[in-house]
Order: sequence, then structure tokens, then C-alpha cells
Amino acid sequence: MFQAGAAMTARKKGTGLLPTGGLKRTAVETVTHLETLMASAIALGDVEQYKHFLACYALRLGTSEAVIDGGETKLREICEMLCEPGDILETRKQDLLRKVVLPALSSSRRHQRLVEEFTVILDAFDTGKPKVETVPI
Repeated sequence: MFQAGAAMTARKKGTGLLPTGGLKRTAVETVTHLETLMASAIALGDVEQYKHFLACYALRLGTSEAVIDGGETKLREICEMLCEPGDILETRKQDLLRKVVLPALSSSRRHQRLVEEFTVILDAFDTGKPKVETVPI
């Protein structure tokens, strides 16, 4: 609770510790810190803050330093978790993936294949057709 309050105070005062607009990343936003901020947003029931920190989290995992430390694997796990049925803060997981995570990753050339893969999966969910995988013979 304290950390969420501190985050809100930092945002209001514009201390530079947290982005005040857009999806700017700062050195303070470590992966663990962003995970904590997302958990705080869930505890407070603040869907907009959760979406913001989820986008920052995806961007941070996509950076070169994070990719070296297993960020690529975490990104895939996040995308797979958001493909599962269910809601987070009364928002469909698939909507979070389509409207928050994938747009954050789409600007990175490194993650184009991942974005395309999960876009196809989401489109299959929307049309109600199961994703058919082809296996070379």
C-alpha cells in the first residue's frame, strides 16, 4: 500500500521517478519494481494504472539488457498467460494483450515475430476458429 501511495505521489509531483506521460522508461523502473507496481494497481483495483505499468513492463522486458537476463522468455510467458480465458480487474486478458502489450512491443523489430504470432492467436480467438498448426512432413 505504501509503495502504491508513493508511486501516486511521485506521479503527481512530477519527480521524474515515474513517467508522467506516454510510455517513457526510466532507469528506476527495474523489472521487479514494475512487477510490484502492477501488483499494487491490482490491489487498489486501478485498471488504468495496471495497463500503464503492464505496458512499461513489456517495454522493459524488451530492452536489450532484459533480453539477456531472460526477458524474452518472460515476454512469451506474459503473452501466453494473457491468451488464457479470464479477466484482470474486470478486463479480458485478451484485450490487455491486444491493446496494451502487443502495441508496446510492436515498435521493436526484435519482437515482430512474437507480435505477429500472438496477433494470429488472438484473431483465431475472435473468429472462434481454433489455431491450426501445420507440421512439415
